[in-house]
Amino acid sequence: MILASGYEKFVCWCRGPAVAAQRVPNSRAAGIALLGVLVVLALLGITTASMAGGLVEWRASLNRKEARSFLEFDIKRMRSEATGRGSRVLLTINEAGTAYEVGVDYAPFSDPPAQDLLLFTRVLPRDITIASAQTLMFDSRGFLVDSGGTPATAGVSVNEHDEPFFVAQVFPTGYIAGGG
Repeated sequence: MILASGYEKFVCWCRGPAVAAQRVPNSRAAGIALLGVLVVLALLGITTASMAGGLVEWRASLNRKEARSFLEFDIKRMRSEATGRGSRVLLTINEAGTAYEVGVDYAPFSDPPAQDLLLFTRVLPRDITIASAQTLMFDSRGFLVDSGGTPATAGVSVNEHDEPFFVAQVFPTGYIAGGG
C-alpha cells in the first residue's frame, strides 16, 4: 500500500477520482513490453538483412535493362534526327565507355567524322560500359554508314563489370539484332 503525502492527496483531489484511482505501473509489465519491442526490432532487422542481397541484384538488373533500352531508343532517335535534319548524325563513345554523345555533322563533312552540334549526352548507369569498333553514323537517308558513306553493319557491346550482357549488330536500316 502506497501512502500519499498531503500534497499528493490534494493534486489527486483536484484532478478528480479517476486520477486518484490509477495504480503505479508495475516494473515487471514495463519490462515485458520493452522485451516485445526488442523482439519486433530484431525481426525487422533480420527481414531487412535477408532482402538486402536481393535488392542489390534487382538494382543491377534494372541498370542493365535501362542501359539496353536507352541504347536501342537512342539509335532509333539518331536515325530519325539524321533524316529530319538532312545530315549525318554520330554516336561517339567516351574513352572509358561510361557515356556517349550524339551529335550532328553538317556538310561539308568532317574527316574523320566529328560533331558540329551536340544533340545530347547519355551517361550510363554505374558499372555499365559500352564499346563499339567504330563510330555509329547515320546519313541523311537514314542508313548506318561507315566513314566513306557506304552502308555498313556495326557491332555494339554493352557490358557490366567488363562482362558483355548485350551484344548487338546494328544493320544499315537501323534494325538492331542481338541479345544477352
